[in-house]
Amino acid sequence: MALSGSRLLGAAVSAMVIVAAALTGSSVLAASSPSVSATVSGFSNPSGIAVTPNGSYAYVADYAANGVYVIDTATNVVSTSLSVLSSFDVAITPNGSYVYAPNYGGAPSTVTVIDTSTNSVSATVSDASLNYPRGVAITPNGSYAYVVNYGAKTVSVIDTSTNSVSATVTVGTSPFGVAITPSGAYAYVANYSSNSVSVIDTSTNTVTATVTVGTSPAGVAFTPNGSYAYVANYFAGSVSVIATGLGASSGGGSAAPQVVSVDLDLEAAELPASWSQSSILGSWYQLPASVDVVGVGENAGKTFLGVATREDFPVAIAQRQVDNGWGAYEIHDADGRVESVFIPAGKSLHLTAVPRLHAIWSQ
Repeated sequence: MALSGSRLLGAAVSAMVIVAAALTGSSVLAASSPSVSATVSGFSNPSGIAVTPNGSYAYVADYAANGVYVIDTATNVVSTSLSVLSSFDVAITPNGSYVYAPNYGGAPSTVTVIDTSTNSVSATVSDASLNYPRGVAITPNGSYAYVVNYGAKTVSVIDTSTNSVSATVTVGTSPFGVAITPSGAYAYVANYSSNSVSVIDTSTNTVTATVTVGTSPAGVAFTPNGSYAYVANYFAGSVSVIATGLGASSGGGSAAPQVVSVDLDLEAAELPASWSQSSILGSWYQLPASVDVVGVGENAGKTFLGVATREDFPVAIAQRQVDNGWGAYEIHDADGRVESVFIPAGKSLHLTAVPRLHAIWSQ
């Protein structure tokens, strides 16, 4: 994301695409330092970008150039360019087979569908509801593409099996960006001129809630478990964080609280009497302090350091976090994926699934 003054912009940075690389290996997440590893030039006004699920190609929408460019991520070179009509945004189907590019123009406008196997236009969706279509998002099952119409206060729902508009949903003024929850249950639409986000139930294609956010919301993105939506407010110079009330463990389809039992892998005799093993998904939960947990059996005389998602989490790292009063620690694999997480005693964790957490003791 590029910054210009106090405004949050899209992917365009001086007609270049910046490739950022994050540190991998074992590290505290907050200590990671992303850096620019390459710069791909040759664009006019790149404004939207999406990467294929296999990571091989990045598709860039260039509004001013009336084109979609394909970057080979192995070489960071533009391998193909296609002519479209003033696209601001692109989205790729979950199977990586197709790219949907809305063409920003008055009704009836169009959405270009690109076959990624040939990098050629395979279909053009035309419908009276398409009126200055700007943003696009595709459901996780690939069945529908949600296209926001900046000029019509609507969202056009495209059935990807027929490439025709199957529903039109009325939202706020000047819808600008859209994102689908990881479960596919809801679409969140950023209404640029209404300073709001419309929440669409994708099973009925009706608006179930409207959330007031900052000035001129332009983009939306979800955390992987769907618990939070982050909204970029263009003129406010801020980001609004919406608690969705959803969680991956409950399928994301209901905001009703779900009480779960928190298994900390502790003996009953070790647990403090004042501490409850019940909590609600989507809530923060504080772990018992070290002094409140007394080891028994093989853990007698040891200090309770905290809990980890893996039983074999390195004790030395856990001890260091506790000794320095530091927070959670993540271990990453060579590809940057989280392998395990440690939360020190007395600290809090955010529950988004029924947890099985292993107690870590001093040596």
